[in-house]
Amino acid sequence: MFRTVVRGQFHPACERRHTDPAAAWPRSLRVKAPDGAPGVWTVTWKFAGPDGRATFEWVAIEGEPGVRWRRTGGQAIFGHP
Repeated sequence: MFRTVVRGQFHPACERRHTDPAAAWPRSLRVKAPDGAPGVWTVTWKFAGPDGRATFEWVAIEGEPGVRWRRTGGQAIFGHP
């Protein structure tokens, strides 16, 4: 499910934000910058079991913007993003 969401929704949203930093994230992804974890972002695409949650950070790859996935799983990943 993670790969499906990343390819179908998350990546296109990243492309839009690269072109227009003011572009909104899709509401279905619930992307947020949590308190107490500078540079880390969270994405939630499913609340019911199994949970669909992940944390990521923006990085540069050969001068281009990219995403480093940090953790995926359930609600517990938000304790140590």
